[in-house]
Amino acid sequence: MTTEFLSPELRKHHTMGSDHGLLKNFYISSKEPDTGPIVVGMLLVGGFSALSLFIAMFPLLILFLEGFSLVFVFSIPFLAIPFFLIRYFVRKYSTLRLQVNHNEDSIVVERAFQNKVWKRIRKSISEAQILAYHYYVITSSMEVEKPIHGHSPIRRVGPVIDHRTVTEHSDNVHQKYHIHGSSTEGGTWELDISKLFEGAGHDMAKQIAQSIGIEFPDNGEIVPKGLVIG
Repeated sequence: MTTEFLSPELRKHHTMGSDHGLLKNFYISSKEPDTGPIVVGMLLVGGFSALSLFIAMFPLLILFLEGFSLVFVFSIPFLAIPFFLIRYFVRKYSTLRLQVNHNEDSIVVERAFQNKVWKRIRKSISEAQILAYHYYVITSSMEVEKPIHGHSPIRRVGPVIDHRTVTEHSDNVHQKYHIHGSSTEGGTWELDISKLFEGAGHDMAKQIAQSIGIEFPDNGEIVPKGLVIG
């Protein structure tokens, strides 16, 4: 993670309460991903995408030679698979950048892949209200075959005499940090900056909220509605 304070001077800002908070201009970026996983990911995405397009090519050929048929309908998901794979890959291995500039009243969030910015969102600091935190837990189950050992007078672990299948559960905690705001023209908005806090946590979030001049509420666990991917 890279943090750079753009202005060494601290300015005082009168918040919604009667307290005064210290405001800072700053720039922060999530950690750059290693080259190895990116290369492996590109090979996997390229391989699965090529396979999907190869499978979808036959229904397209039938469509070209014989006209529309239901076979073409079944090929549509294979045409969409490369798009979702590439989107997931780019998002996963992109860096997230957050820049706050009180002089320009701006909060800028960028997503960059290999230093190429592909998404940029700008909001006004004066519209920002809170930097909220919540988490949710996804529990996965997997059946594992474990050996049953017999008794051995010589060794501590006896020979394998049978196997049994057990179900093991593992919890994956997802932590989310969002800057929430509201404008008279566009209504409510939120900026997802969760990637900045991988390996950091609440202390960094509190510093960012204080530098922006907003509150940092901890909303605890919030169970997401509907399908959650990642």
